[in-house]
Amino acid sequence: MSAVDKAPERIWADQDNLTWVEECPGERMNGDEVAYIRADLSAPSAQEGQPITMTYRNYRGEVADRTVTPKRIWWGSTDWHPEPGWLLTAHDPDKQADRDFALADADFRRSSPSAPAEVEGLVEPHHEQIAVWADELMSDLALHDLLTINDYDDKVIAAREIREKLTLCAAHRDDALTALQADKAALIEARDMMGRLWEQEKARAEKAEAERDALIEAGMSCCTGTPNPELPRVGLAISFIQSTRDALGAADRLWRDYKAELTEIKAALTEARALIARRTKERDQARAETAAAYEKAALCAPGAETISARIRALTPADAKAALAEHVQRAVEAETRACAEAAQSIAERRPLVANRPTDLVRGRYQGEQAMAGFICSTILARLDQPKGGEGKA
Repeated sequence: MSAVDKAPERIWADQDNLTWVEECPGERMNGDEVAYIRADLSAPSAQEGQPITMTYRNYRGEVADRTVTPKRIWWGSTDWHPEPGWLLTAHDPDKQADRDFALADADFRRSSPSAPAEVEGLVEPHHEQIAVWADELMSDLALHDLLTINDYDDKVIAAREIREKLTLCAAHRDDALTALQADKAALIEARDMMGRLWEQEKARAEKAEAERDALIEAGMSCCTGTPNPELPRVGLAISFIQSTRDALGAADRLWRDYKAELTEIKAALTEARALIARRTKERDQARAETAAAYEKAALCAPGAETISARIRALTPADAKAALAEHVQRAVEAETRACAEAAQSIAERRPLVANRPTDLVRGRYQGEQAMAGFICSTILARLDQPKGGEGKA
C-alpha cells in the first residue's frame, strides 16, 4: 500500500484522542480548535487497522524499524514513559501484544509510495510529487505538529495546509494509478515487441544459413558436373570456390616459404654457435699459454723481475718471443758461469803440482765433481719455481 493510502488511515487513529481533548479543552486547546481539527481528520477515505512502518528509538537508545498497527493516540504517561507526552497505542506483531510508543521517539518519514516491481523506474514526475506530499502529511500527523502548536493562527494555517495536501492527494490519486497502469501496459507491450524482434532475427538467421548451405551445395554440384536446379547461383558458386582455392594456394605457398626461411635461420644459428664455441676455446687456450709464459718468465733467475714486468706489458704473441729470448739469455749466462768455474779449476792446478800424485789426482777429481754439481744445479734451477724445492 502506498503512502497516499496510508496517510488518511493515520488520521483515523487520532479520533479517540480528540474525544479526550474535547473533555479537557482548557488544558490542550479550545472547542473550536478541536472541531476544526476533527473536520480535517474525518476524511471520507480514512480507514482503520492498517499497519505502518516507523523508525523508533527505545529507552536504551537502540534505533530500529518497527511495523505496528495503530489504534489510538493519547496524552499521558505509563510505567515505561513516566514523563507525560503524546503516546501511540499500537499492536506489535513481534510481541503479539498492544504497546505504547512515544511519538517524540518515532520517525514516520521513511514511508514511501509503493509501486509494482515491474514498473519501477517508470514513475512520472507527478507520482513523485504525490509521494512527497504523502510523506510530509504522515510526518505532520505522526508527530502531532498540529496539536502541539501554541499559537491559534499557526494551528489554523497548519490545518489548512494539511487539508490542501489531502485534497491534492485525492485529486491526483486516480491520475497516478492510471499512469502506473499505463506504464505497466507499456512495459508489457515493450516485452512483446522484444519477443517479436527476437523471432524476426531468428528467422533471418535461419534464412541466411539456408542460403549459405544452398550456395555451397550448388558449388559442389557444379564442380562434380551434377545437374543443379538452381542455375542462377552456379556462377556465384564457381567464383566462390575458385576464390577459396586461390586463398588456400596462397596460404600453402606462404607456409613453404616460411619453412625454407626457418631452415636457413636454424642453419645460420648452428654455424654461429659453432663459431662462438671455437672462438671461446681459442681464447681460453691463449689465456692459458699467456699465463704459463708469465709464470715461467717470472721464475728465471737473471733479471727475472725486470723481464717479467716487461713481458706482462706485451701481447701474448710478443710475450712468447720475449720469453724465448729471456730463456736463451739465461741459459747462456748459466753456461758462462759453468765455463768460468771450469776455468777457475784449471787455474788452480799449478798450486797443487808438487803434491803427491794421488792427492793431486783426488783433488782434481773432487773439483771436477764440484763443477759438475754446480752446472747441474744451475740447469735444474731453470726448470724449477723460484723459491721452491731443489733451490740451489
